[in-house]
Amino acid sequence: MKDEKRLYVRRKDDWERACCKTWLSDHPLHVRKVTAGILLPPDNWNPQTGEYQGGVCDRQRSFVAGMFRHKPPQAGFYGVSSAYPVKGNIVYEDKDVIFGGILIGHFGHFLLECLGRLWYVMERDEPHKPLVFLTELDVCPWFWDFFALLGIARERIILVGKPTQFKSVIVPEESVHSWYSYTQKYLLPYRYIAAQAQKLTGNKSLGKKLFLTRIRLAKSQTKCINEEYFCQFFARQGFAMVELESFPLAEQIAIVNNAEEIVSIMGSLTHWALFCRPGTKFTMLTRTSADVLDSQCLVNEASQVDWYIVDTAMNMFYASRSVGVCLIGPTIFWQEYVRDHYNIRQKDDSWKNSYHEYMREWTDFMLQYQYYQDAIKKLDPLELIIRINRALHQNEMVLPQEEEACRMSFMGGDEEKAYYWDEGINSLICLSLDTGANSVCYHSQIREYPAPLYGMPVKSGRYLVLPPENADAVLRYDIESGKASAFPVPEHLPRGNFRYAVSYGDWVIMTGVRYAGIIAFKPHTGEIRLLLKLNGDELEACDKGQPLIFGKPCILADMLYVPICDTNQVLELNLVQSDYRIHQVGGEEAYYGFAAVYAGNIWLAPSQGGPMRVWNPPTGITRIFDGYPAEVKFTKVAGKICFFTDILVHGASLWLLPWGADRIMWLNMESGLIESVPIQFKAQKPTVSCGCIVGSKMVIKTGSEIIIYDI
Repeated sequence: MKDEKRLYVRRKDDWERACCKTWLSDHPLHVRKVTAGILLPPDNWNPQTGEYQGGVCDRQRSFVAGMFRHKPPQAGFYGVSSAYPVKGNIVYEDKDVIFGGILIGHFGHFLLECLGRLWYVMERDEPHKPLVFLTELDVCPWFWDFFALLGIARERIILVGKPTQFKSVIVPEESVHSWYSYTQKYLLPYRYIAAQAQKLTGNKSLGKKLFLTRIRLAKSQTKCINEEYFCQFFARQGFAMVELESFPLAEQIAIVNNAEEIVSIMGSLTHWALFCRPGTKFTMLTRTSADVLDSQCLVNEASQVDWYIVDTAMNMFYASRSVGVCLIGPTIFWQEYVRDHYNIRQKDDSWKNSYHEYMREWTDFMLQYQYYQDAIKKLDPLELIIRINRALHQNEMVLPQEEEACRMSFMGGDEEKAYYWDEGINSLICLSLDTGANSVCYHSQIREYPAPLYGMPVKSGRYLVLPPENADAVLRYDIESGKASAFPVPEHLPRGNFRYAVSYGDWVIMTGVRYAGIIAFKPHTGEIRLLLKLNGDELEACDKGQPLIFGKPCILADMLYVPICDTNQVLELNLVQSDYRIHQVGGEEAYYGFAAVYAGNIWLAPSQGGPMRVWNPPTGITRIFDGYPAEVKFTKVAGKICFFTDILVHGASLWLLPWGADRIMWLNMESGLIESVPIQFKAQKPTVSCGCIVGSKMVIKTGSEIIIYDI
C-alpha cells in the first residue's frame, strides 16, 4: 500500500492487513484430463457454510474440481468442495469437453470468480470441444452476453443440469480463489472482454467521472437507506449518476473502462474494477463497519485501480453487508475523506431525515425472518446502546475514550492467564490475572457469521483448543510458541455446530450445538474423528423442534455425560467402546443444560426453570437441590425463567453463574450447602455470561466488565 492515505475506516488495522497483503500467487496453473469424467450439478447446500457438493469427479466418483473461493479444503460461500453419491443412472455423452467452471446467478460473484477457468480458452482454445458449465442459483440471460464478448458461441456451451458422464473432461485450474489468491492469468478474460466492448460500442462513454448506483433498478438483497445523500454530493462534484443495468452489457463495460474516476457502494458494483484501466480512481463506500472484504482487496490489487475505502455505515442495529437493510451517511470518516479530496468542510445534517425510513425498512425486514429475530434476542443491551449512540454521533461515540465492551461466550484458563474469544474484534484474547492487561493472541481475517465463531476454550497439554461453533475449522493455539493453527472440519461433518469441549487424555471431545453429533480432536496431530451421530428420532429434543442439542458435558472415568438441552435426557457415551445410552433423569421439564462430576455422581444444572439434580449413573438414584438462596433473583427471557449460563468446578466446589442476577452461587458438593456470593458489580443489573477458574481465582464476564474473584 502506498504512503498516500487510502483508508478512512473504523477498523483500520484490519483493513490495512488485508490491503497490504500480497494476493498475487506465482503458482503455475495446471490442466488435467479426466477420462470418463462425471459432472455433478451443485446440490446438498450446507446452511452453515454456504457450500454445495457437486463438481467434476472421475469414474471412481472421486472429487476432482469444483469452485474454491477459500484455500482448499475450505471452499467458502457458494463454493463446491466435494462430490456426492448419485442415485439412479448417470447420463452418458460421447464427447470430449472442457470444464468451464461453475456459473453463479449472482452478478457480483459471477464477475469476481466465475470466469476463473476461461484463461485456458483464451490461450489454448479448441473450438471443436464443447464448453461445459455447472450452475448455482438462476441461469441468467447475461451469462450469454459475457460469452458472446469472449467470442464463445452459445451453441458450443452446455449447461449440465443432471449427473452426466463425458468421454473426457479437460479441467483447467482456477486462476482465482477470491478469498486468498489470484494468478497473472486471472485477468485474461476481462482484458479481452474490455477490448471487444470498446470495438463494438465505438468507445461508449458517459463521462470521466461516474457514480455507479442501483438505487432505482432491480431489487437488491441489501437495501442501502440514504444513498441519495451520496448521489447528490457527487452530482455537485460533476459526477454522472450511472445505472449500468439500463445499458447493454458491452456498453456497461465500455462506460466503466473509459472512466477516470468512479465511486460506488462496496459490493457487486466495486467488482467492476476488474474492467477499469490501471490507475482509475475508485472510491468505495462501505455499508457496514464490521466487514473487511478481502475479495475486494484482491480485486483492487489485480486491477491496479487507485482505490480508496470510506466507512459510511451508520447502522444502529444488526447489519449484514450481504442481505438486509443498512443505513449509510456522512460519518466522521466520510467527513475526513471529503476534506482531503474535495476540500469541503461544510456540515450537513440532512441525513438525519433518513432515520425514520431506516427504522421502518429494518423492522419490516427483520420481522420476516426468524433467523434474524433469534440473533436480535441475543444482543447485549449495552452493545445496542453503544451502536445507537455511535450512529447518532456519525459513527463515533460521545466519549471515544470508552472502549466497547468485549463480546464472549466462553473462557478458559492456564496458570495466571485466562483466554477467551472476543467477537467484537474477532480475536483470541489473553487476560493476565496479575496485571489485568489484555493481549491479542490470534486475529482472524474471516468473519462469515453474525453468531460466535468459536465455542468453549479447553487446555490440552501445551495447547488451547477452541471448537468451531460457526467456524469451519478447529482452532489450536500453542501457548508456548504463541502460534495459532486452524484444522478444517472433515467434509463428512457439518462446518461449525460444535460449542462445548472437554479434555480427555490426548484428545479434546466436542459436542454439537445444533448437530446431534460428538467429535474428538487430537491437538498434537490435528486429527479429527466422529465419535457419535444420532438420528433425530433418538432425541426428545429433536422431536420438540429444539434448536439446541447438547449442553455442557463432563467426563467420569471413560464415560462422557452430556445433557440434552432443556429436557430430562442425559447421553452416556463410552469413549473406549463407543457404545451409548440415553437416560431419563428426573421430571420431563428438567431443562438441563450443564453437567459436572464429583465423587462418582453427575450434577445437572438447569438452563431455565427447575431444580438442580445429582444423579448416580450406576444406581440411577437421584436427589434434588432446589433450595436456592432467597436473595438471588432470576430473569425472565421470552417468558421463561432463565437460570444459569455456565457452571464451574473447583474441587468440591460448584460455582453457578446466573443470568441477570446480582450474585453468583457456590455449592459444596460434599455437604450440599449452597450460598450466594455478593460480588460487587459495576452495573446495577449485571448479565453474567461466562467464566473460568485459574488456580485460586475465578474470572467471570458480565455484560460490561470482567471480574477476578479470589476463591
